[in-house]
Amino acid sequence: MNEIITQFKETIKRNRLSHLYLLTGSLGVTKTKIVSELAYLIFESHKAYPELKHQLESLNHPNYIYMSKEGLSIKKDQILDLQQEFSKTSLVDGPRVYVIEGAETMSLSAANSLLKFLEEPKSDLMVGFLLTDDLNQILPTIRSRSQVIMIHDDNKSVFIESLTERLVDLKDALYLSYLTKDIDEAMLLANDQNFIQSVEYIQLLMKHISVEQDYLPQVLMSLGQTLAGQKNYISFCLEMFSYMILDIIHIHMNQKVQFEYMKDVLLPLIPKISLKKAEKMIQHIQTTLKTLRLPVNITLQLQTLGIELRRLLNS
Repeated sequence: MNEIITQFKETIKRNRLSHLYLLTGSLGVTKTKIVSELAYLIFESHKAYPELKHQLESLNHPNYIYMSKEGLSIKKDQILDLQQEFSKTSLVDGPRVYVIEGAETMSLSAANSLLKFLEEPKSDLMVGFLLTDDLNQILPTIRSRSQVIMIHDDNKSVFIESLTERLVDLKDALYLSYLTKDIDEAMLLANDQNFIQSVEYIQLLMKHISVEQDYLPQVLMSLGQTLAGQKNYISFCLEMFSYMILDIIHIHMNQKVQFEYMKDVLLPLIPKISLKKAEKMIQHIQTTLKTLRLPVNITLQLQTLGIELRRLLNS
């Protein structure tokens, strides 16, 4: 957290604020705390006064809008209200900041309304923050317009370190941190054949988007057959695959990658997979992940995904 605050201070100092930030990778309470600090830094840089922090914490600052879901989701009307509010001339001079908590719960119509809002000309003094527990549920077109801030809990780093001290490979420890937060369970999973095969398929998928793209349908079909009856592991493979494609977007945008150990594999892909192509790949993977929650033919769905990715990569 301190590293993020320090970097943000430097960004403000250099007058390099983005219009939109996407905070992900930690517990909701951590993201809420960090965004409060970041908003404070933005307003403080314009005008500091004793009541500022209290105004923000109590949501009483006239230029600060904090939005959370109504019921189970963020509704289109909430986004339209945000647009209307920011179309008005502010009664108070200085920056204007909005926060959308639980951004992954936006309905499709709400997400499209936000996208339209983002495409409109903006004042340099307007900054938005999206908070999400699941980066993959955010539209790639919104992600590509965001500066992604990955929040790595100290607990996660300690967890991975504890696993490596128990002679778990660093790569496996990183994957295990996405599956569990319990050391004993992680140690059991590390030796579980389903986990071992999942990791092999993740590596194989990355290989086949680099070379031999024509074999992607067969690899994904094989994944479905090998892990038949283990839908959670199949979804895990696709989620990790999606995160790695997201790292291609991060490299395009000069942002920090999640899977540092894969950087040597990812870098040669940059000339081959454009930002737009990476976004479409993630969309295809996410559509398949949603479909797999239904009672469908898993092998057929994975084969279809492979054909779509192959067509996209060869286009």
